Amino acid sequence: MVNTIYSLHFDSLTRAIHPKSFIRDACEVVQLRECRPPISTLPNGVRESVVPQLLATMALSTRMVKNIAGTTGKSAEESILMWTSSIQRWVCGMNSKERLTLESLRTHTMLVLVYECNLVSESELWEESGKLVRSAMIMGLHIDPEDCGNLTLFEKEQRRKLWRTIVEIDIRSSLAAGMPTAVRASDIDMRPLKNVDDADLKEDMKVYPADKNAQEYTSSTGQIILGYSLKERLEAVNILGGTIDLENDAAGILMRAKSLEQYLNLPDSIRSASISVGNSDISSSKLFTKIMLDVYIRRPSVALYRTIAFSPYAASYPAAGKAAVESSIAILSHLDALDPTVADLNTIKDRNLLNLFQVLCKNDIIQAALNLCFEIRRYNIATLENKHNREEVPWTNHSLTRIVDNTLKSLIDRLGEFGSDLKEILPLSVVLQSVRSDGTMEGMRDLMVMAADRVMQACKNILPGSIPPISVPNTLVGPIIFHSIPEKF
Repeated sequence: MVNTIYSLHFDSLTRAIHPKSFIRDACEVVQLRECRPPISTLPNGVRESVVPQLLATMALSTRMVKNIAGTTGKSAEESILMWTSSIQRWVCGMNSKERLTLESLRTHTMLVLVYECNLVSESELWEESGKLVRSAMIMGLHIDPEDCGNLTLFEKEQRRKLWRTIVEIDIRSSLAAGMPTAVRASDIDMRPLKNVDDADLKEDMKVYPADKNAQEYTSSTGQIILGYSLKERLEAVNILGGTIDLENDAAGILMRAKSLEQYLNLPDSIRSASISVGNSDISSSKLFTKIMLDVYIRRPSVALYRTIAFSPYAASYPAAGKAAVESSIAILSHLDALDPTVADLNTIKDRNLLNLFQVLCKNDIIQAALNLCFEIRRYNIATLENKHNREEVPWTNHSLTRIVDNTLKSLIDRLGEFGSDLKEILPLSVVLQSVRSDGTMEGMRDLMVMAADRVMQACKNILPGSIPPISVPNTLVGPIIFHSIPEKF
């Protein structure tokens, strides 16, 4: 079950292993554990690396499974930490020569993916992904292997897939940390990936399998589509991680952000992924792949838009603010697509994918909600100053408020679960009420206290004991108001 969940929901965009050969070896390891007494020696032909890789798939998938291996709730988190520690010891225990193999690099890649799902700090993740990139480049993974006669066709394609995955991890970690990437755009000049299913790539193949029809969805489709924008996203992240002179660069940054949006027009093979295909697991996997494609492509562009929209030059480039709001609405709409209370029940039957999305896209959700709060505040200030020259947009303050409130409710519903952070939920609740009010300071204070009390009441429902009622002195109203939020986010 764990391997199935990993293949469906974690292996569509980041391809670290070859599922068929991995499952074959993993089954042999599991059978050894089931022997009485358990056999601790691996059989001939089974790679040692399959053990930490198996632990990685368990660490990534366990939160999406109920009652797996007798672990639920707190014990499941303890198991994930134990497995992560074991993988880390295995990776750190390799010497320099042992690190320079495809299997070792795969294991290191999966460790970084586990770190990402365990919400390791942005700086630590960026540092670890940099180590991963350097190991891969020492091994020559950034060079197209087609002319390497000592490699099989199977190994060549696996190297291309893994290098694409490592570059994606570098982009994600660098953008989150606000730092430049370890990879350059010139390091990804390789022949395209084969548009085939993993089962079509055989270890003893003598010729590459023919690409399938572009309209047909394969296990490689997600990574291929994400690769179309790879160089552009890489360059955008390096702009954001460098020194920006908005006075001279704002127009160019806006053009770059707009050019990234062309990749949001996904091909037909993935665009209809929300349609049920008779198997809810496969259908939900395709939907989640489509959603994560949208988020990964939007991340650099919306960051570029925010750089202009929250700057002193925002009035000169109103398109940046409008695009930032549009992207924020699009990101938050994915919460509804994965929520079983409102989504297509033929596709989404539980909250597992919604929980996973809220973990992987935690910062995207909070930043998008704050973007909308900033837009609500901006319009209220313009109304107070009798400035009604707001550009025509397809939303109203009421609709934006409803979106943020629904987002807040979704976050509050997860209080107490892994990845839920009261330090983010409470400020968002208070900020939403602060930007809605254009009345007296006393009225604003009351709304903000009610917002805090809403979150505290939710905490009472999940925490033992009692929490005292909110009591905020009048002197605290000023510092809480939304004025400093745009600069921070």
